[in-house]
Amino acid sequence: MATTEWLSASTQIQQSFVNFWNKSRQMLVDASARRDDGMQAQQIQGAVAQAAQQAAAKAAAEAIDMAMEQMKASQQVSPQAPQALEQAMAQQGGMGRPQ
Repeated sequence: MATTEWLSASTQIQQSFVNFWNKSRQMLVDASARRDDGMQAQQIQGAVAQAAQQAAAKAAAEAIDMAMEQMKASQQVSPQAPQALEQAMAQQGGMGRPQ
């Protein structure tokens, strides 16, 4: 609506136009808020996923460190223990090296 149309329009037309404009504006504000909420939810999900991956990686690293420490302790007590373990696993069909 042009300025001259606005000035010459009746009060009822002007009020209807203002009401329509306010409803349109509110719809845009609501849509923007929903978009922002969605983006925030995605960021939170990404942060949670990253934290879970980091926790899993740390747990795996700690498990590997513990296994290495046990292997070193085993070698100090009995140097032939790793070979005996490998042979026992191979006999059981475990994950030993193929012979």
